[in-house]
Amino acid sequence: MTKRQIIDEILSLNASAEPAFLARFEDEELDRYRQRLQVLHAPPAVALTGRYERYFENVPSIAADAVRPGKKPLQLASRPRESLLSRAVAAMF
Repeated sequence: MTKRQIIDEILSLNASAEPAFLARFEDEELDRYRQRLQVLHAPPAVALTGRYERYFENVPSIAADAVRPGKKPLQLASRPRESLLSRAVAAMF
């Protein structure tokens, strides 16, 4: 790629960049910057999305409720507020 082509691609990825500023850099430096911008603008790899799913299998979500029409919404387990407060106060003494 020519320097002009690299700068044009950088400008398409980073609209706030100034062409005159970019022109001061060497071709190799501009190409490295262009590659970094491409990585930042790339969509996440599909293979990585399933990587952490097992940690969230039992976590209820709003989307899960929407997919379960007619069923009771999932409830999160919670402790009464008073018991947490009383434990905190008791721990202080």
